[in-house]
Order: sequence, then structure tokens, then C-alpha cells
Amino acid sequence: MIQYYDALKFIKAECLAPGTRYFERDYKDDPNDPFMLHSFVSPQLSFHLECGFDYFMKIEYDFADFPRIDDLLWRVGYVKERGMLIYKACLPNLPTFFNNVVAYQEPQYIHTFQSE
Repeated sequence: MIQYYDALKFIKAECLAPGTRYFERDYKDDPNDPFMLHSFVSPQLSFHLECGFDYFMKIEYDFADFPRIDDLLWRVGYVKERGMLIYKACLPNLPTFFNNVVAYQEPQYIHTFQSE
């Protein structure tokens, strides 16, 4: 969990271009999906933290032209070593998946990145 949130800070601080729209939602207190803990989706990156029946966390990700994917995967290296980092392609592709998420989700979860 620590590596996921550290990687998420890295994504927001160093990887998003100003004006990038993204979906972000914390599911910890949401009973609709008991396994999902957090979700972040942009046109270039899908990054999700889940917890299974066995209480082991896993990170699922997909990317499309994400310029710093190696740096991001390095930040979750322990998770990868433990076999809990899973590449899961968004269908039909990540940009279309993102557009579908934005169309479906409530507006309070859709953000536009502004540089500081």
C-alpha cells in the first residue's frame, strides 16, 4: 500500500502534463466493490490498488505512451518482486477505456492536473 501511494505521488508530481484529465477515486469506504481500494486512470496510465480474499494487496496497471513507465515500475519494485504487480490491458485500449470511465463516473472523481 505504501509503494502504491508513493508511486501515485510521483505520477502526480512528475508525470502529468498540465491540463491532463484523470479519474481518481478512493474506494476504502465504498461497499460497492469490496476488493478495490484506489483507482487512478488517465489517457496514458491505469493504476489500481486492490486487496483479495487472502488480504494480499496487488497493483494492476496499463499504460499507453506513458513517458516514465520505467521510473514508475521501479517505485513499486517490492510489489513486483512479490508477484503482486500485474499488467492488465484495458479494453479495447487505454484511451477509449479512459473516455468510458469519464462518461460513466460521477464528476467529483474527474480532475484536471494543474502544475504548481
